[in-house]
Amino acid sequence: MACVQITYHDQLMKDWGIGANIAYGRGVTLMFSGPPGVGKTAAAEGLAKELAKPLLAVDYSEIQNCFVGETEKRIVSTFREATRRHAVLFWDEADAMFYNRDDGGRSWEIREVNVLLRELEKFEGVCILATNRKAALDAALERRITLKVNFERPTADMRRHIWAKLVPATMPVADDVNYDVLSEHDLSGGEIKNVVLNAARSALLRSPTGPVTLADFQEAIHAEQEGRLQGENRPRMGFLAAH
Repeated sequence: MACVQITYHDQLMKDWGIGANIAYGRGVTLMFSGPPGVGKTAAAEGLAKELAKPLLAVDYSEIQNCFVGETEKRIVSTFREATRRHAVLFWDEADAMFYNRDDGGRSWEIREVNVLLRELEKFEGVCILATNRKAALDAALERRITLKVNFERPTADMRRHIWAKLVPATMPVADDVNYDVLSEHDLSGGEIKNVVLNAARSALLRSPTGPVTLADFQEAIHAEQEGRLQGENRPRMGFLAAH
């Protein structure tokens, strides 16, 4: 559906004349939402490849600046650069920039969101916003989204395909490794990637020639699941004030 939206966008705006009556909001803005590791970034990369366009991933460290007004200038520059390069503009962790202005914040932070929303509406290219915290986004973003795509955790069948894709044919794997068994564990694509890497490292520590065993994968799965940061178990980060 996203590809259809983009493929026929020029026909809709130019040939069918809709663009003549719309001053702003003539670009295509997609929102990819869902938990971490379910393929939002991979989908953005795949979409850009399908469209034969470069993917311009926003680096927040290069946009945000301590001097008042400088961040807004860099936001404008980012959209202009995407236009110049005919690139798909990708805002990963979009809630870090398009956050809800009603939650408070300093005046210059609110101005930054205002500029983001204005530039997004003026942008006539393809923009993708990815987030796992959709509720934290500013409400005004809603009407600027062309298409919302929700990414869910993969099913067991999908996980089996992910396992088969991420374990390379050149990796020495023991005969006891069974993708059907591994796919029973509720893991995202990103978590499976971590498991494959950590299982391979464990096997290399044991022997430089492998192989990677089912036990290596299962231990890595257990470590990955134990290491999840969710809900009340998420550790607090930053400085703690003394009472």
